Amino acid sequence: MGKHLVLSGVWLALVCLTWFSLLIYERTPGAHAAAAHTWPLRASLMRNAAGPSLVMFAHPACPCTRASLTELGEILLRSDCRRVQTYVVFFADESQGQKWLATDLVNFAKTMPGVKVIADVGGVETKLFGATTSGDLKVYDRSGTLCYSGGITAERGHEGDSNGKSVVLRLLNKQSLLAVGGHPGANPVFGCPILPEAR
Repeated sequence: MGKHLVLSGVWLALVCLTWFSLLIYERTPGAHAAAAHTWPLRASLMRNAAGPSLVMFAHPACPCTRASLTELGEILLRSDCRRVQTYVVFFADESQGQKWLATDLVNFAKTMPGVKVIADVGGVETKLFGATTSGDLKVYDRSGTLCYSGGITAERGHEGDSNGKSVVLRLLNKQSLLAVGGHPGANPVFGCPILPEAR
């Protein structure tokens, strides 16, 4: 009887420890680097001169990023701004070619209305824009000035309201695209590292 109690206690402690570890993981943001405060001149992505440009950077195998893509889709659906140019830029490993981008996440992004999916071979664009964590969203106004840089989920892999999502919606629904809710990058990004050297 005493042995069973000890084993039950150990099992309960392990369950609690696992649950607590998952909770910490879900609520721990990824690394956030300094974003490019103006649209990089060397970028191959075309900036939208008629309205805002949204660029989300992602790792094609990050399970947390599906929630970020879902929230991006909702932002576009609820935006009053009709001249939005939206890119989702997936890191692509040079050695694996197109197989690297044959994931459910990339296929999901390709189904999103009004979104251009880009393969970023070697992470060139990711580095130019200063993105490090999958799900990082950059919003630039039509002059190429950064208005927002950060996440749009409240924690890893969770859809729903978040401060970042609210800020981006307010930005897009203001014709002037003036920065709202603090400096660019005020909101954490919940996702996996994009570049191999950061993993």
